[in-house]
Amino acid sequence: MHALWMNFLDFFFPRFCMHCRRPMPSMHDGFICHLCAKAFILSDGGCCQRCGRPMLPEAAENLICADCLEVNPSFQCGITLFPYKGIGKEFIHLIKYKNGHFLKYNLRALFKKFTSKLSVFKGGTFVPVPLHYLRHWQRGFNQSEWIANLLSQHCQGKVKNMLVRRRYTRSQTHLTREERKVNVSNVFSLKKRDVCTPHVHYVLVDDVFTTGATLNACAGTLQKGGAQRISIFTLAHG
Repeated sequence: MHALWMNFLDFFFPRFCMHCRRPMPSMHDGFICHLCAKAFILSDGGCCQRCGRPMLPEAAENLICADCLEVNPSFQCGITLFPYKGIGKEFIHLIKYKNGHFLKYNLRALFKKFTSKLSVFKGGTFVPVPLHYLRHWQRGFNQSEWIANLLSQHCQGKVKNMLVRRRYTRSQTHLTREERKVNVSNVFSLKKRDVCTPHVHYVLVDDVFTTGATLNACAGTLQKGGAQRISIFTLAHG
């Protein structure tokens, strides 16, 4: 039945690979073809235990990257799935700027591939990095909340929008490390009715980790609110 339905849909609404634009085979779900999937380099080698930054495959366990040693972030653990380049960068841009909800199957497939790695988040409370209401209105949705919803389903947790962005800030894209830190300084706060519970595992969710300024600012806000166990999750690290 599933095969017939897929054939029917692909006949009237043909699918194409998001990267190479080749037609997708009817029995291949999603929007990334087999060839492009092989070029979609995933971060399954060594990584920084604090922020999830991909490192050399032979890197020792419990290794901390130079940035985390310098900053000493407010979060204790981080996981990221792929580098922010090539197909991975295009994947993020489609989600973020093209309302890429059609990539839901591919994102769930990525979570399934990393089930063992993501098991540390099981039963956690997933907190999306908030957008300012003007940017939310411009974009139509918060991509971090969308990612958090799918991730929480995979990890049998729950999503809690407990942070608010108090003022509109410049895009972080073209700012230096120090400028990013200043740009998000004192920007986030807990919603008035929300409180942090010490024993709860809070997982901050965003699309991309660059310098970590935004996520660290959010983690600091949760920490000030009483959270003791804070992790971060991003799709990409760049």
